[in-house]
Amino acid sequence: MGDYEKEQERLQTLMNEVLNDDDEATDAIYDDEDDEFKNDHVEINEESSDTEPEFEMKLPIVSSHLRKVKELLEIWKQFFDADIINLIVIHPNEYLESVAAQYNHATYTRPTDNVEIKALLGLLNLASVKKSNHLITEDHFKTNGTAPEIFHVTMSLQHFRILLRFLGFDDIQTKIARRELDKLAPIRELFDKFVTNCKKNYSVSQQVTVDEKLEASCGRLYVSNQPDWPFSQSNSALSVVEPLYSSNRNVTTDRWFTSIELARNLLSHGLTTIGTIRANKRELPPEFVQKSSRPVGSTMFGFGENCTLVSHIPKKNKNVLLISTSHGDDKIVPQTSKPEIIIDYNHTKCGVDVIDQLCSNYNCARPTRRWQMTVFYSLLNISGINSQTIYTSNNTNRKVMKRHFLENLAFSLIDGHLTRRATSNYLPKSLRLRICEKCEIEPLKEQHEERRNMLG
Repeated sequence: MGDYEKEQERLQTLMNEVLNDDDEATDAIYDDEDDEFKNDHVEINEESSDTEPEFEMKLPIVSSHLRKVKELLEIWKQFFDADIINLIVIHPNEYLESVAAQYNHATYTRPTDNVEIKALLGLLNLASVKKSNHLITEDHFKTNGTAPEIFHVTMSLQHFRILLRFLGFDDIQTKIARRELDKLAPIRELFDKFVTNCKKNYSVSQQVTVDEKLEASCGRLYVSNQPDWPFSQSNSALSVVEPLYSSNRNVTTDRWFTSIELARNLLSHGLTTIGTIRANKRELPPEFVQKSSRPVGSTMFGFGENCTLVSHIPKKNKNVLLISTSHGDDKIVPQTSKPEIIIDYNHTKCGVDVIDQLCSNYNCARPTRRWQMTVFYSLLNISGINSQTIYTSNNTNRKVMKRHFLENLAFSLIDGHLTRRATSNYLPKSLRLRICEKCEIEPLKEQHEERRNMLG
């Protein structure tokens, strides 16, 4: 089995897990002076029989410092490392200190620490496994047998609420000034650390997909009069793939990002690209965007400077437009009667779609009006996916389903906090005994029992 087939098998496995785990274009605007392509109508090339892309494959690989790590919690810590956990601890404590006087019970606003924050993240992951992330918070902590007991024994309902309410990721003293310069300021530091960890821990394959990932949020998503730069799609795509410059990888984009300018910019940085393109791009010749007058199955190719344009009519009144800097011919696959460029695009476009389905299938995001929490939940979801990818690569003899992986990860994150609570004298004895039973540890003897034993 070749490198390409192995990569496709890995993506198909992820897709199958998502599916089975729970038993057109706008009107075109043309300018003849902007036409950059020579066009030609071509017939099916019977001599071409290749159905697979001819890319030089680079298989995804785990970074050397992680290849011998077998435990899932240790792998997860490479993404949510000590720096990120400390960041999550420090700023909530600042908020808790500032509002402590508003609460009658001091225990509600007591400072948190790394162990408790990990337990909180474990509960969020566990809620994603149970698909109860949108459940009313009280329903997670019921003691009448209708809720998972692990929530009640890990922390109280009130403390869980307060931690989520005051979970912050930036300095409250300087946040106003920083938000004037950076709209992502409320979570910028954590976001950048997480992205750095992702780049450090894993090397992506030859085929890279750039696409938008939409998250459910109550915030404002679109501003009609915002400037094009630096918010344009081309600039976004360039910034995302910047770490891959000069690596000879191929970047697949959809028409939301694709443009002639982007394709040539990427090529100048050592990256090829393939993607669908909107029909209203000024550089496209008028003949390429017509669809009503062309027969079904017809194909046009255009060749410009280091760039190939293809227009294919798969059915009546539908025109598929793509550009590619990794192809330079007019090859058509006889078995499908489609251009090879379209075949290659279909093989490489699914990366972000797989991530979207994995995240939606096990989503830890709780309802919130704070957009920074929406971003945080998304990072937590992705950390679980990335951790399982590395865990599977490092443990080839173990096959674990996504829900089992997240469940084991959740309990691993919670264990440290449970062990500490089992030895706390501030909790009811019945609760401590139940924690000891779940953690399989010996309960502490009560002080009056020790005195009675000493007196005989």
